[in-house]
This record gives sequence, C-alpha cells and structure tokens, in this order.
Amino acid sequence: MKTSALSNFRKLLFLSLSLFFIYSCSSDDDLEVLDETEEAPLETPAQPDDSGNDDGSDDTSNPWQPMGDGMDDTVMALMEYEDDLIAGGWFEKAGGENVGFVAKWDGSSWSKMGSGMDDIVYALENHKDTLIAAGWFYNASGKSANFIASWDGSEWQRLGNGRTEATLALATFEDDLIAGGYSVSGGEDENRVARWDGTEWHPFGFGMNGPVWDLIVYKDELIAAGYFDKAGGQTVNFIARWDGSNWQPLGSGLNGTVEVLGIFEDDLIVGGSFPNGIARWDGSQWQSMGEGMNGDVYAFNVYEDKLIASGYFSEADGKEVNNIARWDGTTWNPMGEGFNNWIPELASYKDTFVAGGDFTRSGDRQVSYISIYQEPEE
Repeated sequence: MKTSALSNFRKLLFLSLSLFFIYSCSSDDDLEVLDETEEAPLETPAQPDDSGNDDGSDDTSNPWQPMGDGMDDTVMALMEYEDDLIAGGWFEKAGGENVGFVAKWDGSSWSKMGSGMDDIVYALENHKDTLIAAGWFYNASGKSANFIASWDGSEWQRLGNGRTEATLALATFEDDLIAGGYSVSGGEDENRVARWDGTEWHPFGFGMNGPVWDLIVYKDELIAAGYFDKAGGQTVNFIARWDGSNWQPLGSGLNGTVEVLGIFEDDLIVGGSFPNGIARWDGSQWQSMGEGMNGDVYAFNVYEDKLIASGYFSEADGKEVNNIARWDGTTWNPMGEGFNNWIPELASYKDTFVAGGDFTRSGDRQVSYISIYQEPEE
C-alpha cells in the first residue's frame, strides 16, 4: 500500500519549499519572515537516492544493521518508551504491516499502536510517563485529535481540542507539555508555541513570528528554535530562551534556520541550515565545532560520551561521512558507511542508538528508512 495521496502531496510540497528556501537564503542576508499565507519548509531533504548494489553483498565491518523489514517511507521521529522503540513519520507500513504513521519495535519485530493516525507524525515526547505524538494528522485511532494525541496503552486519545496548527516539536517544561509548530489558522496558535497544563492549552508569551521546529530544556530554561527572527516582540535570530515571563535572545542568535537542539558536555548544541551546520553555546557566546559540515544538521544523540550529528551532508571536517558523523572532542569522523540519504532523527535505544530518515541503504546493506548501530565484534 503506497503512502496516501495527501501525504505524498505534502511531502512533495515540503521538498519544493525546502529547495526554494536553500537557494533563496544561501547568502548572509537578513531573514525575510514568511508571510502568514506562506508555509515554511519543515526540513531540507534531498530527493531520495536509491542507488546501490542489490546483489545482496554486505560489509561485515559496517555497524549499521536493519531493524526487521523496516518501513515503506521516511522515519521522522524516534523515542524509547517502556522498553520499546516508538517510530513516527511518513510511513504507512512497518515490518510489512499497516500501522498508520506510527509503530513500535519490541526488539525483534514491528507492530501497530491502535489504528495509528491518518497522516504524518513528526514529534514524540514522554510526558509524565505518557507517550505524546504530534504532527500533521487530524485523526488518531479513528477519532478526531487535531495534530496531537496521547497513548493510553491501547489507543490514541485527544488532548483537549488539540491544536489548530501542524505541530513539529514537543517538550516537558515545569510540569507542562509544550508544543511548537507553525500557524495555519488564528487564535493562540499564531504564537507558534503553547503549553498544556493537563486540562487546556494556553499561549506561551507573545510567541514567534515564524515556525518553531525544536524545543529543549537547558539549565532550567526552555529553549525554542526554528525559522523565526523575532520572539516576544524582540529580535532573536532563529533561537530564543524563556526567562519565565518573556522570550530572550541567546547572544546574537544564528544567521540561518535552527532545526535541532541538543545538550553535550553542559553546552547547548544547535544544528540547522546555517554556515557549517552546527554550533555550541557555552553560556555566554557561540563557538564553532571544527570546520563543521558541508550541509544541514537535523539530529543529535550522545553515544558512549561522544556527540553524534546527522542530517543532509556528505562531509564533516572535510572527511566523507555520508550524512552522519561523530565528534571526538576535536574533529568529526565517519560512523561506518553512513547512509545514502538524509537523516532527520537519532534516538537512544537500550545500550545503543537508532537512526531514522529517508535512506534505504548503508553502504551495500539495505536498511529501509531505519537502522540500529551495532559495533562489529572483534
């Protein structure tokens, strides 16, 4: 069964908008905030590249392994929850079974979660031991949900009236669930970020003038990043922190879209569509990390005390890495054969980690949009 026509339309729309954004924002010009009638790109993907050897050959030294039969389309969100790995994205099938854009891996096979969603899942969060999923779906488990839903162990349930926007980012802050995204209608969602107190949704300050693509709690402050140059009415340049009453800048911000936030060695790490693709905030100023990447960074994970970065880049510090690289403290290095296309998500799982994305191969090995990292035995 192929991905729904609506999902395919939106996927093509994201691709075309992203390519337009790359070329139109390739200089160091100031951000021209999107008009309310325009839709911002969600990621900066390349067209799928399915080139590779189909003769079944395999490299035993490559640490990237398949997870069952994988998915039939892109994985956008991953999270370990109650000993299972939860995956969300553009896929309708996982392990050959119809799952509806979300599925769980129990260590040996994929299975569906209720009847799933009717469209794309972009974000997952463990909020007070409850799994939350968000994205561009209107229904979950056959019921109206409006872009966000909670898992009760057997079915998906709505949170209040849901959201009036596609929701791309989730976080837990001061006991509340925070949701960020981009506006498609009026009301509180014009602020692009809101908080759920367990009963209803509330605006979160004055909000941003563009979509929010990631959220994280860093040193007891909420950090929001995305495609916006103003937050709380002041200039912040793609990233802002919440001081308890208003949004504030972090230094002078960045000079390009921030798509992912992470924490490593007590520093805030950011990745996105700006020069070198990655930077770190030490609490007072922005620092480079080597020469960075020759493309965009979409995801972070920490594995064996090393920072892992993935996205859509062929090189890091001038070395061929194929969309994923590991930081050793002074330079970036490849991780196995990497992948043949963009990687928007990384997540810890048991004693290793998993990559999800729009890829189908790692070297000559077929991995079908998701792969687990397993060090070769000596």
